[in-house]
Amino acid sequence: MKSAYPLSKETRLLITLIITSVLGVILHNVGSIALNQAERMFYLVTFISVVGFIIIFLKALYEYHTKGSPNDLWIIGYAGFLGFLGLLPQTEVALFGFFGFFGLFSLKQV
Repeated sequence: MKSAYPLSKETRLLITLIITSVLGVILHNVGSIALNQAERMFYLVTFISVVGFIIIFLKALYEYHTKGSPNDLWIIGYAGFLGFLGLLPQTEVALFGFFGFFGLFSLKQV
């Protein structure tokens, strides 16, 4: 099924890596609570996803700055909502850094 708004390869990859990272964190926390030990496999999946996200994001941002594409990079701005997780008790305040992704909405071309 074709989407009404097809996403570029970089944007699809970034969304996939964000979802993989969030699922890895959730599974890591559930595994550590249920088994009373940290699940190294989920930590590794999360770590690789986050590093991959950072590399692809910086590459896409550089290409947008130099070539003007991908022009749908602003969609990653929705990742800024993950910053609200920092407001939950017993979570990391480092999650507030996700609010910086709201700045990507300025890349949207009207």
